[in-house]
Amino acid sequence: MDLLPFNVAIGVNGGMDFAIKSMQLSIKKFIQEPQQGGQLPSWVAVFLDLKNMFNQILREEMMHIIATSYPELLPLARMLYSAPNNVHYRWQDGSWRIISMEEGVNQGCPLLCLFAAIVLNSVLRPLVAIMNERSDSRILAPDSGDDGYGSFLHLMGYVDDVSATIPWVDLAFFFRKFNELAEPLGCFLNPHKTRILTSCNGRSIIADLKRQCPSLGREVEDTIAEFSVEKPVSAGAKPKPVELTSGFVLLGTPVGSADYANTFYVEKAAEVAANNQRLTAHIPDLQTRLRVFMMCTIQKMPHLLGSSIMHNLPLDFKTQFWEESNGPLVQLIEGQIRGFLSSLTGVPALRTTAS
Repeated sequence: MDLLPFNVAIGVNGGMDFAIKSMQLSIKKFIQEPQQGGQLPSWVAVFLDLKNMFNQILREEMMHIIATSYPELLPLARMLYSAPNNVHYRWQDGSWRIISMEEGVNQGCPLLCLFAAIVLNSVLRPLVAIMNERSDSRILAPDSGDDGYGSFLHLMGYVDDVSATIPWVDLAFFFRKFNELAEPLGCFLNPHKTRILTSCNGRSIIADLKRQCPSLGREVEDTIAEFSVEKPVSAGAKPKPVELTSGFVLLGTPVGSADYANTFYVEKAAEVAANNQRLTAHIPDLQTRLRVFMMCTIQKMPHLLGSSIMHNLPLDFKTQFWEESNGPLVQLIEGQIRGFLSSLTGVPALRTTAS
């Protein structure tokens, strides 16, 4: 529990769901609601990706953190990491080779996620403290911000996934300070997967922000161009900045606008339909086909039901009957099940009207 409140992956029941819901509520409050009121949001949501973190964190730093903060783990850590780990891999000619893994956490180590989270926590804890000092100084200015608390950072980690909502004025500083704290520990931001969400209505806010505050607009634009870019398609090509304006898939679940989420659900349903077609084409045994569908194929969708309710449940819906909600994802799942059973049995699927 020492990792709280910065990392909710270790020892937290429902930690993933908590991280997703917290981020969605933060996006709703600081981005969606201002836009719905015709205003320009003053916050952005960031989703950090760390480049191959499990293999790159520095073992010396990891052992130092464990020795000073978690000494009860030190004997076990020494037993697992006293010497470089040998990684066996198969070469393209079929032969097996070995490389020595001197940094990072061992693949297959039962404490892999814990050790990685401990290292990352040594970045997030001081980072949040520094960002809170900035919000405290704004309160003294006085400037309480649009949250009433000086626009303080909302940050959530899940093992090596980090997401946050940040006021525009702190965005560039946040990335600079993160790198300053993280790189000495072997944690490096991956700009090709790190993303910055500025809007939920499908339109960029950069032009409007530049008109409202030219210097801040340029700073936000430059930060996106440095830390959120597409991977160049060819050597020498210039990376293309990526400004998200609808949503993002956080821990496998869409956050952002309802339109973005519903599009994501449709795409997942299309994947299930394609898999169903392959089952029908390649597995002649009906029992095997049914079991694969039940245990594997259709399971790509039900875990998103909570997300669908979050995005689509009407505010006037009677909360005691929320389990009876029949949103777009429910209808997609029902359609996939009916279609599969129809294909399996040869009986035309009956059409139903959503209640």
